Amino acid sequence: MPRPRLTVSLRAAAATAAGLLLAGLTPAAASAAAAAPPVPKLTWTKPCTPGLQCDTAQVPLDHRDPHGRSIELALIRRPADDQAHRIGTLFYNPGGPALPGTAALPAVVPLLPEQVRKRFDLVSFDPRGVGDSTTLQCFPDQAAEQALLSGLPAGYPIGAEQPVLVVANTDDPAWPYEGSRALADTLARGRLLTVDGDGHTVLGNPSGCASGYEERYLVDGELPPRGQVCAPDQRPFQ
Repeated sequence: MPRPRLTVSLRAAAATAAGLLLAGLTPAAASAAAAAPPVPKLTWTKPCTPGLQCDTAQVPLDHRDPHGRSIELALIRRPADDQAHRIGTLFYNPGGPALPGTAALPAVVPLLPEQVRKRFDLVSFDPRGVGDSTTLQCFPDQAAEQALLSGLPAGYPIGAEQPVLVVANTDDPAWPYEGSRALADTLARGRLLTVDGDGHTVLGNPSGCASGYEERYLVDGELPPRGQVCAPDQRPFQ
């Protein structure tokens, strides 16, 4: 599905509207806008895995105190192969934290669909606690941790308009298939794509069928048919 691009006139109109909005801000709102932290300036010139780009972002430790203590986040980027037809950037969260994204992204890239590699820049980071990002201690003790967690809402948003593709293996040892099915049913526009096989995630257990549906979802926003089941390309560990 083609994506609209702003023309020069639209950009000018948007800039004019933004100027009018800023001119009409109350002193309190203007002060809040002025207090916003600067956007990190990235050059992507640090030593990195061949074919990828690395940098470090300086960001606030606490966004409620944007000009207080800052921390460093290690970043890695793999530019889209087809920059002329680039759609945008996909952010890869390595999860856990277990592996730093600066190590995980190079391993994941070859497993992604070709059109995703061609049309998107791929960016990841080292979650705090692993890799080269600033280390952390979240709580002074376990009691303080539980005091915070007990007051937080749980569950997933159920009214979102954006379609969400949930991909699950039927015999995933780390995440039961029933949990993925329940998640897809909970989301307002969730859709479950089933891979009838073993292993944790489709990235670690490739399926050309599933990759095709993932590609169409990411590039065109198209969900697979309800109840779609794909087979893996081969049994794992073979």
